[in-house]
Amino acid sequence: MDRPSLFRLQAAAARFLGPRRFETLASRFALLELRSPWRRPMLERRLRRILSHRGEAFAYGAFDAFLRGMADLYADQLVTLATLTPQEASRWRERIELSAWPAIQRLREGGKGVILASPHFGNLVLPLVALAKAGLPLTAMFIDAAPFRWARDYGFNVVSLGYGAAEFLAALARNEAVVVLTDLDFFPDRRAAEFFGAPVRPPHAPVRLALASGAPILPVYAVCQGGQHRLEADDPLWPSAQTSQETMEWDLLRSMETFIGRHPEHWLLFEDVWDLERRDGDNRRQFAKLEAYRRFRKTLEPGFRP
Repeated sequence: MDRPSLFRLQAAAARFLGPRRFETLASRFALLELRSPWRRPMLERRLRRILSHRGEAFAYGAFDAFLRGMADLYADQLVTLATLTPQEASRWRERIELSAWPAIQRLREGGKGVILASPHFGNLVLPLVALAKAGLPLTAMFIDAAPFRWARDYGFNVVSLGYGAAEFLAALARNEAVVVLTDLDFFPDRRAAEFFGAPVRPPHAPVRLALASGAPILPVYAVCQGGQHRLEADDPLWPSAQTSQETMEWDLLRSMETFIGRHPEHWLLFEDVWDLERRDGDNRRQFAKLEAYRRFRKTLEPGFRP
């Protein structure tokens, strides 16, 4: 299945420059963006908050290393997308260790599937491809799945935000795995929970899915150290009649604090999750634009489905 023009452009650049030079160039451009006046202040506040929560002191030398680490990981993900081929995907064992695999398989023994919950952490493309190539039936949700339809060629299904709940529930009923991001909320319900000592919108999507399906949540994180990627898992979260939505959200936020606290440069979300009013407004506008586009496409193509 053909990829959108942006992916084709990146792939052409990677072929022309070679993967290593393309990654170096991508990292430099990413670092310029992260050091820009519209990104740097927010990222400095983020790192200060994380370090303060861990009882550690902020230093500008460490902040520069933090920015460089983010830029390198972002570039690594771009290279993965730009150079991904069926042949490259079949060699996933050379790039990533699926440390979370035994936990995933144990949870699937319960027959209700498993919800893999992760923030925008590390190179998420690698574990998605690796899990699918290892034989895990997998469905992932994106804001707009259309640019990622090519992922089906690599063994995993993709669905669009606003259309994925039924497909997720069906996948879990088949004892499959689904992937849900935990650090952005496009349907805020005005509730807040503490995250690194300040309020954020809680990760209600994976929790509500778990409570509706009975499937456990497995927090997973794509860690990269020394150029080697590893998909790690935290302790699973189990839904029950005695467990409230708020309790499961609290546990999931604590898991995110642990892994983001260890590797703050891995958190590749370039937004301020603590600026609640702005994030709520931005998310509503982004989703409204997407819905308007979908309605327009449906008028032109009655059978269109995101």
